[in-house]
Amino acid sequence: AAALFIVRDNLAFGWKGFGPNVNRDRIEALLIPLASPSVLQAALDTDDRFYMGPVAPSSLHRHLSKVLRCPPPSHAAVAGIAIGSRIVNILYGHRADGRALPDDAAHALRALARAAAHAYVRLIAVSKKARRPARASSEVAADDDAGGAAEVAPADDKDSLAAGDAAADDAGGAAAGTAAADDADGVAAGDATEPTTSSGTPDAADAAAGTAPRDAATNAPLAPAARAKKRKRTPPSRARKRRKRT
Repeated sequence: AAALFIVRDNLAFGWKGFGPNVNRDRIEALLIPLASPSVLQAALDTDDRFYMGPVAPSSLHRHLSKVLRCPPPSHAAVAGIAIGSRIVNILYGHRADGRALPDDAAHALRALARAAAHAYVRLIAVSKKARRPARASSEVAADDDAGGAAEVAPADDKDSLAAGDAAADDAGGAAAGTAAADDADGVAAGDATEPTTSSGTPDAADAAAGTAPRDAATNAPLAPAARAKKRKRTPPSRARKRRKRT
């Protein structure tokens, strides 16, 4: 019987099984920790990642035999398959009678592990070559898109500059119109208000113009209170009577 494992995170996951009574579902449910003592750990601890020798009685080995549906063997062979320094697979096998493998079988198992490692390397190289043309075509397409965008950009810039100039002219005209309106309002307001001097009072304006009311006896300017009395308006009723008389 034999079993092929996938190595990940220091764990050996069952992948394929070979033997008269091997069940695929049971193999795929198999999990062996590589930190625990076993023939799998013994193979990974060697320089060539290969072990062939006796199988020590243990619960882990008994569980492996139950999954393979065979009696516990006395000898087994284990070969690690690596890409560089990384272990990717482990191949385990033993004879049906449980005895040690002959030397030619051990050499064949070593050659099989080396061939599998070389096949992995070739598959990786082919995969990289297949990705390069796709990546190059995507880069060319990106360059074409960038060139098209660069050709369209100057025209767009001219249009945006023209639109910006027109907007600036509109804004300038609106500002000039607003300023002219403000000036007209200011002139109209100035015409409507009573003339003042720097003091800002009508009395000071009258004095400056020489039209301030004066006292009839002394010819002196009237005080503000007297001027206010003199400026007192005629009641509307008297004004109407005067108009009727005239």
